[in-house]
Amino acid sequence: MEIDIDLKKVKVEEEKEFDELRFIKKRLYDARNALLKFDFKMARSIYCEIMYIYKKLSEEDKAKIYEDLKELYEDRKNAERLFMK
Repeated sequence: MEIDIDLKKVKVEEEKEFDELRFIKKRLYDARNALLKFDFKMARSIYCEIMYIYKKLSEEDKAKIYEDLKELYEDRKNAERLFMK
């Protein structure tokens, strides 16, 4: 019995998942920079973009970035409370 596996397809799927996580990590960095510049509108926009992608991830991938995402949310909300009065 011979098993036929399409390695190109497997590799593309692995790269897709890796790219999504890498993209989210880059956008987390961008959102933090926006907060440092007091650009709350941009930080919120990036956060929403991240959440849109995050919701589509597998539970395993979500777990990999959950703490970073939660921290960004809390930092953003705290900054908005302090500076947008």
